[in-house]
Amino acid sequence: MGSKIDVFIIDDDIQSRQYFQAIINKGDGVRCIGSTSSGEKAVDIVITAYPDVVLIDYALYPISGFEVLVQLKQEMPTVPIILLGGRANLADKAREAGADAYLPMPITPRTLIDTIFAVSTVNH
Repeated sequence: MGSKIDVFIIDDDIQSRQYFQAIINKGDGVRCIGSTSSGEKAVDIVITAYPDVVLIDYALYPISGFEVLVQLKQEMPTVPIILLGGRANLADKAREAGADAYLPMPITPRTLIDTIFAVSTVNH
């Protein structure tokens, strides 16, 4: 197997961030290389970290996850982004904004890991 898929998490909810980090760090072939609660600083932080996949909570405040998604896609168009949300009906909006995948809550560990592998361009 090749290198691990480096994942970065943007979520202003500490419990959600810890939940996703724990899932990723227990998964084979993936690792969390960083996270932030700040949508405002997220783009600068992610550009520096240059992950293979980014997870973004759609309900960030004061800058929404959709706004962060659009900014990241402008700066890093080839990096896959998974938008995480509380409602199933946001999938179309997420894809229109440039998300490579949308996962409504609740998100199971298997679904999260499978989706990270599905959108990743890292060769395994």
